[in-house]
Parts: sequence; C-alpha cells; structure tokens
Amino acid sequence: GEPAAGHHQGGADHEGSQQDQPLELSQGDAVEVEADGEWWDAIVVKLVGEGAVRVHYVGGTDEEDEEIALDSGRLKAAKKLEVVWAKGSDGIGWPAAVLDGSLEDQDCTKLRVQRFLQPHSSWIRRDQASVFTKESIPKRSSSKKLAEAIESAQAALVNGSLAAVVAEANALQEREAKPASKRARKGSHGAAAPGSAAPNRSSNNQAAARKNHRLTAMRKLGLCAPLDT
Repeated sequence: GEPAAGHHQGGADHEGSQQDQPLELSQGDAVEVEADGEWWDAIVVKLVGEGAVRVHYVGGTDEEDEEIALDSGRLKAAKKLEVVWAKGSDGIGWPAAVLDGSLEDQDCTKLRVQRFLQPHSSWIRRDQASVFTKESIPKRSSSKKLAEAIESAQAALVNGSLAAVVAEANALQEREAKPASKRARKGSHGAAAPGSAAPNRSSNNQAAARKNHRLTAMRKLGLCAPLDT
C-alpha cells in the first residue's frame, strides 16, 4: 500500500510536536504520510470509523491507497502552501507553488516549483523567485492565461493545498498526453495498420510519462536542490 515510485533513500527530519496532538481530519484534507522514513503528499479520501482514514498518495494509483490510524505517528497536517513569482528564461514572472525548498530557508539556493495552469514542474534559482502577495499582483496581466493563473494562485492561498496543486498539474499532463498519443498512431497515410510499431512506441512513451508524473508528484519535504557542479 506504500508508494512504489519516487521513493527517496534515507530518513526525513520532521517535527514531532504535531504527533503529540490528535489530528482532526475530514474527507478531502491534504496530509503528509510517512512511508519507510520519508514523507509523502496525500489526500484523505475517506474517514474509517473514528480512529483512521484512508489516504490517496498524490501521483499514486488507487491500488496504493492506504488506511492509516490517526494515532500511528505516520500522519501530519500538510505543509503550508508557499506561492512565489517564478521567472522563466524570458524574464516573465508566473505564480507558482513551491514543491521543494523554500524562500524562508536562507540556505536554499534552488527551488522546485509548479507553475499554476502549467503541467510540468521545474527548478529555478533563488534569485528567480520572489514572494507572491496581493500587493505584488500587476494591475494588468500580459495574457489571459497569466490572469487565470494569478486567480488560481490567489484561490490556492485561501483554501488550497500543495497536494491539490500537484493533482491539477497531473490532470493537465494527462490531457496533454492524449492528443500526443493520437498523433503517434497516425502515419503519413492516415491511421497506422494494426500491429505496426507506432502504437507500441506511443504505449512506451505513455508508460514513461506516467512514471515521470509519479516522480515529480511524490516530493521529499524540505529537500533543497544541490548546487550544480
């Protein structure tokens, strides 16, 4: 029942103070679950009696869902969502949720971010990020999509969670992969013949994409990217 992909070796330090107080969880709450010494993003999908919950790992499959007792020491409330302006190579800032690292950590030189309304996460340097606040929002956006991303970021800060942001990115990735799959099956003379190599390549690509989705969705909390060498 534990996540099979994206697993990190070694233990993750975390505060034990939250485990001294009983968690009060509801269906849909974002949580962090300990598995083999690492902490993973998950969402509560069902309350099991009064002393346990069933969780779904972000980026995982339904088969990996797990029932966990509230007093097991394996559950804690999800980390507070951190939203930043993330500048790309074009110098344009885009609202993004921080997946790894934090601007609050002065020793963190890189951040992995998930830009709102975009399917893929990426690493950026610390100097490419700035705090996303109401005051930092421009009066006019350069595009409709940027304006929609800003609205999503604002909503996430009010009642969203990191797990929800990653889940939405996974959904975008799946929608993006579907038309690509159709193109892969189509040759210069229309649809490929049954048994041709194109569908197999498409299947392999989809399997690799699903694996990559899992790897990006399952994050190790508090991990800062090492400096490039």
